[in-house]
Amino acid sequence: MDGEPETLSDTATNCNLASASETLSDNNQAKLDSLEKKAVHLRLVLEKDFKAADIKWSLFVAAAFSFRYESCLRPFPPAFLKNGVKDMDELLSVITDVPALDLVLQQLDNLDNLSNISDIIDLLFYVLVRLKEPALKTVPAEVHETVLANAHSTLSAPKPQYIFQVASSCKSTAETKWKELAKNHHIFYAYHGNRLENFYTILNFGLQQHLNKNTLLGNGVYLSPELNISLPYSHGGFGWGASCIGGHLSCIAMCEVIDAPEGINYQKPVSNEGDGIYEDEKSKLLTEQGCDGQMTQYIVTNCDLVRVRYMLVYAKQPASMRFPTANVNRNVGGLRQWLARHKLFSILLGYGLMLATIGFANNQPIHYYYKILLKKLDIAYSSVKHETVLANAHSTLSAPKPQYIFQVASSCKSTAETKWKELAKNHHIFYAYHGNRLENFYTILNFGLQQHLNKNTLLGNGVYLSPELNISLPYSHGGFGWGASCIGGHLSCIAMCEVIDAPEGINYQKPVSNEGDGIYEDEKSKLLTEQGCDGQMTQYIVTNCDLVRVRYMLVYAKQPASMRFPTANVNRNVGGLRQWLARHKLFSILLGYGLMLATIGFANNQPIHYYYKILLKKLDIAYSSVKV
Repeated sequence: MDGEPETLSDTATNCNLASASETLSDNNQAKLDSLEKKAVHLRLVLEKDFKAADIKWSLFVAAAFSFRYESCLRPFPPAFLKNGVKDMDELLSVITDVPALDLVLQQLDNLDNLSNISDIIDLLFYVLVRLKEPALKTVPAEVHETVLANAHSTLSAPKPQYIFQVASSCKSTAETKWKELAKNHHIFYAYHGNRLENFYTILNFGLQQHLNKNTLLGNGVYLSPELNISLPYSHGGFGWGASCIGGHLSCIAMCEVIDAPEGINYQKPVSNEGDGIYEDEKSKLLTEQGCDGQMTQYIVTNCDLVRVRYMLVYAKQPASMRFPTANVNRNVGGLRQWLARHKLFSILLGYGLMLATIGFANNQPIHYYYKILLKKLDIAYSSVKHETVLANAHSTLSAPKPQYIFQVASSCKSTAETKWKELAKNHHIFYAYHGNRLENFYTILNFGLQQHLNKNTLLGNGVYLSPELNISLPYSHGGFGWGASCIGGHLSCIAMCEVIDAPEGINYQKPVSNEGDGIYEDEKSKLLTEQGCDGQMTQYIVTNCDLVRVRYMLVYAKQPASMRFPTANVNRNVGGLRQWLARHKLFSILLGYGLMLATIGFANNQPIHYYYKILLKKLDIAYSSVKV
């Protein structure tokens, strides 16, 4: 809004501004000075009555976003008039960039940043400061009942969340004219409902007949002493998304009316005395509007006899906002807000994702990689489960993790399970590891751990167990299983056992110490040290095999690089190109499509035709020379 006068006369936020003679010769500096002055005025307006400024800006935004902006957006900001044409795109772009007003207050503190938000400051200055008449003032909530009582309503109606007083300065032309018309006349209050987008014009130019529909009752401004009669005509709409009052608003004008019969048609209730009887159609219309023969309506044909005194605002909380708010962190829900501001792109993106999903669903390579991904996720999930299983043994030393763990389970009603439960009564159960040769595990799975499957050692006869996995690993001699196995051709197994803590069937080999308790011969101590105990680990020798059972089987496998037996798959070298194309259908389709386009392009290309004819001619000459 360059070129606007910098002095303001008699504003509610009056400031002493520099005169025009004080402007500097440098245009940029002069513009910056102008912005600083506007920033001062904006600050005063916002700090004086923040909610009043918020609702005034919200009404302006509602009018700007209305498809009837030609009639609703009056007065129009002159800075957005380009050769007499309203530049709505530029105006809406600036409105969209306006942050919440409390953020504007913070930005006004930074004088160095004013030039970056000059368009926002100019527009806010025009709406909140330049359009100073009439002024809005927030009415405290405790005074709401007193204000509403002026209309002398008899029917109950929903109370508004906010009431704003509409006031003109004492020396204004509108106030002087009103006082002249009101002389020797009674003044009463009545309500008027209208669309939200019309209230920007109503505030600045008063109630106008052209803003109301023509009805059977006649032309004019319709008023009612009952709030609930006017509420249906107060069509709600979206104001400003970042408003502290609410994003969805509806407004009612509480008007002062000069009781001058020459400018007002009093629609009295239908009665049996014959006073005020209308035609059947009009009476029916009043009944449908809620009068039911009990209410009086006023149709004001002279708009000078009515003025807006209070504005009643019904607000919904701004759940979904068109603009970012100031009180919340703008990084929260950033993607959601971005998509809300770019609806067309969001629709196109969703459509593209839908097409891509359909394409992926019918694409064999995608299926292949999807299965690989699922397999990797399954491996990751299995590794987590493996850690949980291995934690049962409470090992303290690190050991290589198995590639596979298989649970060994018996049915609940089996003889072995019943016998185990009987033995385990009133006893603690712990876990320990047992290593053995691969070829023994077939018998171990079917008949359990047996003493004859273990070597006799210096420590005694029995089934040897250890709480440490790395102690049992050396006894887990690997061997060749099935060459065509998907697990591996070379395997080694460890049994993770459940052990019933019954002293009569288990010999606990405690660590070597200096106190003499549990001291073994030197040879036994040396053997334990070689096994990795180093005098710190306990081994268990189970002499009663009924006290131990295999609960999990840990499998260490080598990848089946070379297999002893032929695989079931066919030789992939046969028909290699054909099978490769079959496995890459999408690429084959795109390649064929590209070749088709290239063929069509070559067929319609004159230079190609020219060189093709030359080539044919040379081939013909060469062939002729060969024949000669």
